[in-house]
Amino acid sequence: MSGRSLKYADIYIKSARRALRTPRIDRWYKARIEKPIVYPQLYVIQPEKHLKTLEERMKELQTVDQQKINIGFHYEYSIPSASTLNAAEKAELEQEALKLDLETIEEENSQGSEPMLVKQMAEHYGIFRDLFHSMVYFYPIVPLKILFPIDNETAYRVYYGNILKPEEVKSAPLVSFKAEPNTYWTLMAVNLDGNAYENDTEVLHWFVCNIEAGQLETGEVISPYLQPLPFRGTGLHRVAFLLFKQTHPFLEHLSEFKETIKANTLAGRSFSVSRFYKRLEDVITPAGLAFCQCEWDSSCTACFHDILNMKEPVYKYQWPAPYIPPQEYIPEEPQPFNEYLDKYRDVESIEKQLLMKRLSRSSAFQCDPEMPKYPNIFYKEEKLTVPSWLMLERYKENLEPNRLVTNRDGSVSGSKNFAQIQMPMSVQTITITRIHRFCNMKYILKSGKPMKLQNT
Repeated sequence: MSGRSLKYADIYIKSARRALRTPRIDRWYKARIEKPIVYPQLYVIQPEKHLKTLEERMKELQTVDQQKINIGFHYEYSIPSASTLNAAEKAELEQEALKLDLETIEEENSQGSEPMLVKQMAEHYGIFRDLFHSMVYFYPIVPLKILFPIDNETAYRVYYGNILKPEEVKSAPLVSFKAEPNTYWTLMAVNLDGNAYENDTEVLHWFVCNIEAGQLETGEVISPYLQPLPFRGTGLHRVAFLLFKQTHPFLEHLSEFKETIKANTLAGRSFSVSRFYKRLEDVITPAGLAFCQCEWDSSCTACFHDILNMKEPVYKYQWPAPYIPPQEYIPEEPQPFNEYLDKYRDVESIEKQLLMKRLSRSSAFQCDPEMPKYPNIFYKEEKLTVPSWLMLERYKENLEPNRLVTNRDGSVSGSKNFAQIQMPMSVQTITITRIHRFCNMKYILKSGKPMKLQNT
C-alpha cells in the first residue's frame, strides 16, 4: 500500500460487492475552489458615428433625385391648398361624394398626382434602372390601360406591379390611351427578367409602332404578341408595357426592325430597350407605363412546346453541400454510430440501398403497405441476437411503411435522413410516386446503377 494513497475501493467490506467493483475518486475538495465569473465582452457603439439622422437621409435622397435625368415630358405637381368652406358647401360636397364616377376619378388622378406615384412605384420595382439607367426616369403622363378580357364584362388589368398568371395573359390585350389627332405612338411589352441568352437585355413580347391617334389597329406590328414566359424555378418576372410618342411615323426603320427581330424564336426576341431609345431618342419620348408580375404555370410549358417548338428550360437552386467534419476514430460529440458512419459513405451506394428497399416493400399489384398492428412484435424474440440500433430502424420502418415513397414533385417523403438524400444527375432514374401504377414496366439494373424504366 506504500507509494499511493488509500482508496475507498481498496477497503474490503463484507457483502459490499458494489464497493469492490466500483472505484471511488475523492472529489469533495473541488467544491471549495471558487471559479472567477467570466462576463461577455461589451462593445460600446456611438450612434452619431455610425447612424445618420432622418434629415441627413432626406438630404441624400433629394440630392440623388436632383442628379437624375428626366428623359420624358416635363411634369409639375403642386399640392392643392386647403380652402375654407361654410356648412352649406360642406353638406353639398358630402352629398356629391356619394355619387362616384370611376372614369372621372381616374381621369382626375391622371392629371394630378398619379404620374408622380407611378414614377415612385416604377423606381421601387427597378423598372427605370433595368430598362434604361439607374440615373434616368420619366413621368408616365399618359394613362395606359391594358386589359386582358375574360368575357364580355370582366377583364384582367395591368396596373403597377400586380401579379397575373401567364394563363390569364395568353392572348393579346386591349390597349387604350388618350391621344390627339395626327400623333403617332409606339407600344412594346418586354420581360425584364426572362432573357437567358444575353445579359442586360430583355425579351420582346410585343412591338407595335406608328399607332395613329391612339388607335391600335392602325399601327404596324413588328413583333406579334407572345405571352410572358417566366422560366420554371425563377420566381416572379416583371413584364412592362411601354408607350413612346413619336415625332413622325417610322418609315426607314421598319424593314430594319423586322430583319433584326425574329419573332418565331425566343432567342430572336432578345431586345434592348436602352439601345433602342439611345438610337431614336430624337424621335421618340417615353410617355406611358404599366407593368405586372408573372410566375410560371402550365401554360408556359405548352407555349414552349407548341408555339416556339423548343424544350422548356427549368431552373433549380443548387444548395451548397452540407459541411461534414473530418472523420474521427472517437468523435467528441456522442451520436449513434450508424448515423455517424452514414455521413462518410458513398452517396450512390446509400441511394441504391434505399431504392432497393423501397422496391422490395412495394408491389405492382398491391397498394402501398400499411402499418403493422404490432410494429415492435419482434422485440422479445430478437432482443438478445439483434443489435439495438437495428431493432430501432426496423421499428421506425414499421411505424412509417410509406416513408420510402417519392412524391410527385421529386422530393422524398419520410424520415429526416432519407428526405435529405437526392438523386444525382449521373444516376438515370425516373420519379416513382406509387409503384403499383407502373404495372407494365420493369426495373433494369446494369453495372450496379439504376437505369430507366422501360415498357415491356
